[in-house]
Amino acid sequence: MIYSILFWFILTIPTNSQRSDCVSVCSHIEDDRAYGKCISDCGKSPRKDNVPEPVYYPQPPANVSVQTKVVIDNGKILETTVAWTAQPGT
Repeated sequence: MIYSILFWFILTIPTNSQRSDCVSVCSHIEDDRAYGKCISDCGKSPRKDNVPEPVYYPQPPANVSVQTKVVIDNGKILETTVAWTAQPGT
């Protein structure tokens, strides 16, 4: 019985911890109930502090061209050439 109670406490302790991004979002609230509601609402939304900046992703390629030709030699073979331009360094 004691082990099951101890196991229950171990499982419930991490759920009571506050997320750092929610604490920074709700830190301006002084009322305890409003702060608790803010933390609760924020905890239901995705984290904001681990989303990478879109600047780190390269731009998609531009001027994409696809050329396909059929080569008939004892059967049909499709040869496709794909070309595009992209920003340098990506």
